[in-house]
Amino acid sequence: MTRPASILIAIRPALYHELFTPAAQAQLHEIADLTLQATPANLSSAELAHNITGHEIVITGWGTPIFTPEVLAAADRLQLIAHAAGTIKRLLPPPVFAAERRVTHAAAAMAIPVAETTLLFILLSLRHFHKIDRAFHEQGWAAAKALPLGGELARARIGVIGAGYTGRAIITRLQALDAELWVYDPYLSDAEASALGL
Repeated sequence: MTRPASILIAIRPALYHELFTPAAQAQLHEIADLTLQATPANLSSAELAHNITGHEIVITGWGTPIFTPEVLAAADRLQLIAHAAGTIKRLLPPPVFAAERRVTHAAAAMAIPVAETTLLFILLSLRHFHKIDRAFHEQGWAAAKALPLGGELARARIGVIGAGYTGRAIITRLQALDAELWVYDPYLSDAEASALGL
């Protein structure tokens, strides 16, 4: 691949610095000239259309506006959209893909912290920590101690909606803790579900 002339960073500067480490930013500077947006707020679609002209790559993320027909018309040299977040459904309409531009996203990387947070909430809910906390603050320790102990994750039946990146990440973590898992996903075949141990 030849050296791209420029990359447009179409996310708020503060978010860009939060998502990309100094080392990652240095790597981007090695392969291209970077254009960060000048304002601290999210861009509008009109601003994105104005800024995207002449860039081969655009890095998008939370707060990037939808790629409207005006944005696509202005994207005269755009070859790659790299989404520094999960789903691209809201951001990129079908004409983006019809133009044979490459699109990538960070859903696989995002799945790990989301799955870990989900596991945390499941464990907290099973042990009723939210109820204990409220009872303790409102009525004292005696009321908190009187609440049921809660359940265990081992052999608990847990339903998972969706077996995409995040669904599969939480499935593997819950299986390691001996939970009984059921999944709903209209795109998951019986053979795939069986292979996942569901």
